[in-house]
Amino acid sequence: MSSMENLALPIVIALMATQGLQVNVICPQEIYAGSQASLYIIAYNPFSTNVSIEMLEVSTPNRTYFWIIEGNKVGVVRAGQQTGIAQYTIIVPKEAPSGTYLINILMEYRAEGQVQWYQQNIKVKVIGYYGDTSILIMRAESLLYNTSMNLSILERERDFLKGIGANTSSIDLIISGIRENITSAGELISSSKNELNRGNYGEASYLAEKAISILNSTLNSINIAKDELKNISSARKAEIKKEAESSIIAARSRVYTIWNEAEKLKKENIISNDKVLNSTMMKLWGIMSNITAMMERANSAYSSGNYSLSIELSEEVISMVERAEKLISDIYDRINLLNVKNKVEAQVNRTESLIAYCRESLRSIYPTISWNKTAVSAMEEINRTLDEAEAELRKARSLIESGDYYSAYSIASELSNRISSVLSSLDSLKNIERAKVETESPSPWGYIAAISALSAFLAIVAVLLRIRR
Repeated sequence: MSSMENLALPIVIALMATQGLQVNVICPQEIYAGSQASLYIIAYNPFSTNVSIEMLEVSTPNRTYFWIIEGNKVGVVRAGQQTGIAQYTIIVPKEAPSGTYLINILMEYRAEGQVQWYQQNIKVKVIGYYGDTSILIMRAESLLYNTSMNLSILERERDFLKGIGANTSSIDLIISGIRENITSAGELISSSKNELNRGNYGEASYLAEKAISILNSTLNSINIAKDELKNISSARKAEIKKEAESSIIAARSRVYTIWNEAEKLKKENIISNDKVLNSTMMKLWGIMSNITAMMERANSAYSSGNYSLSIELSEEVISMVERAEKLISDIYDRINLLNVKNKVEAQVNRTESLIAYCRESLRSIYPTISWNKTAVSAMEEINRTLDEAEAELRKARSLIESGDYYSAYSIASELSNRISSVLSSLDSLKNIERAKVETESPSPWGYIAAISALSAFLAIVAVLLRIRR
């Protein structure tokens, strides 16, 4: 609306008493936001001498939406004349809300040697459709922000309770409804702004008020949600206390058991040069001291009422106990493995000694039985068997060096059986040797010796068959 339209509205005229300078202030009673108007100050000098005037103030307390700009001013009113002494421009921005705005006027004048003052307060009504709607929208946005913040708080508390195992299905439904309301209110506010920009203030106000209504009703849901969260929290705390009690009892039991196992192992006084075994033992005693310290922390947390921490620490204790159990199992497995190693090394050494004995025995009896082709064949077969055994022994030693004691043990056991057969065959050959010696001697037992030699020969045939199998 233009300034001329504003001037067409009823005006305010402030008139000073007749015994002094007569001052008239002219300005509109109402101004539309987004327009401007003029304020005039006119003075009549009833004195016989000129009056000098100084405008001290024409201002307003509200300088955000109501601006007064100084225009023309006249410093003197001649005697007996009426003069426009000042002109100001009032500017009201489009964003100004409706309301009554105050204008303070203060002037000083000197008449007939005396200084006097004129002061007047004028009220002007501003009609601000855009500003009113803007404020309504801002109020709706403020409510939307606060509601969104409350929702975030509710969701964080809900997520925390869910994280500690609480059943939050009831609060989930309430939060879902709150979120839908926030979305609807946000859409209404956005539409209200669009209508405001189009100048449809009525529709814009309606949409903003509708958003405010939704958000106000949402506050009730937020309060219900807060109460529900308190109930869930209280119930969950009671559950956590029970869980903490069960967890700490279970942890204490596991700690007691593992310490018994560790002490039992300690009493065995295991002494070994094996690096793996010694390293595992060191790990075990290190983790056992940590188990004790962690158990003390869990007990302290439970005693102080920090049940969630107590549960966490109890679970960590049990996890450490399980690692200790694994270490103890590894220690016994290593001990068993080392026992197998010692056993297989001893068996390999014994087999080597037996092979050496067999070869020496064959060399010693060969001259005596060389005439017997069957015996010689048996000796050759025994030598081949001993060669194969030595090859297997080398393989077994290689497995021992690589740490595959069980495979080495399997080879050594099989060789032990084969060497036993060789020893049996060797005994049969020695019988032939003895029979040969006794047959050649003039003993009355010669015929018996011959019979023994025949039996030994038949035994050799059987041995050959057995070795070849």
